[in-house]
Amino acid sequence: MQHYFRYSFALLLTGCAADSTRDSSSEIIIDKLDLVTEEIMLMQDQIRNFDQKINLLHASVALPDDVLPLRREDIETPAARFDLSSSPYLGNLDAEIAIVEFTDYECPFCRQHFETTYQQLKEGLVETGVVRYYIVDFPLATHVQALPSAVAARCAGEQDRFWEYHDALFSLNSSLLDGVFGEIAHSLNLSENHFSACIINPANQDHVMSIMSQAEQLGVSGTPTFLIGKLNEESILENGMVLHGVRQYSDFDDLISLLLF
Repeated sequence: MQHYFRYSFALLLTGCAADSTRDSSSEIIIDKLDLVTEEIMLMQDQIRNFDQKINLLHASVALPDDVLPLRREDIETPAARFDLSSSPYLGNLDAEIAIVEFTDYECPFCRQHFETTYQQLKEGLVETGVVRYYIVDFPLATHVQALPSAVAARCAGEQDRFWEYHDALFSLNSSLLDGVFGEIAHSLNLSENHFSACIINPANQDHVMSIMSQAEQLGVSGTPTFLIGKLNEESILENGMVLHGVRQYSDFDDLISLLLF
């Protein structure tokens, strides 16, 4: 019956072809229809496999209490553009996929991400050339030292030491105090005069707050929040997927697999 339907449909497509060519033309179209059917079935299998992965992650009981399993409803897709051209990143400039971390240096959950998943992302996705990893500051008003920390890291970036400064801030065993910013700069052999002038320049604080305002328009309201998506040639990410809170490495890996394939 299925073969009869495909043959009848093929006759409709061949229309008024001469009798001598109709059979061969019909067979060619039938073969093409078979290939299309196989491709559709393969895509259905891939969708089912992804659903199974999501369900397995949701059912996981081996996670720490404050690391959330990935659920379908956790993935948001805001219809928005986010300009990353002025944000620091790790990774290959040729990588077309970005992970954007909206962070706060006083946020304990951001520190937890730094100590766990971030290190895995660097090894598995950044150093292998798959993604560019961006940091976007999102200093919460309840954290007094979050904004000064963001400015200090940005000033270290002016001397090409952003990531070292970023790591040092999250590696501190003590609370963030005003004096610590200069101490980290000294330990990284930064030009202290340049650094000191930079951190008191109000333009740098304004820049951090401007970027934060753009993030709020995207729907970011807490830290850590992650934006995952493809970049265009101008380092603008469009219609990315958003995750909130401390996540597992596999959560990022699964979403990036969707973007790649």
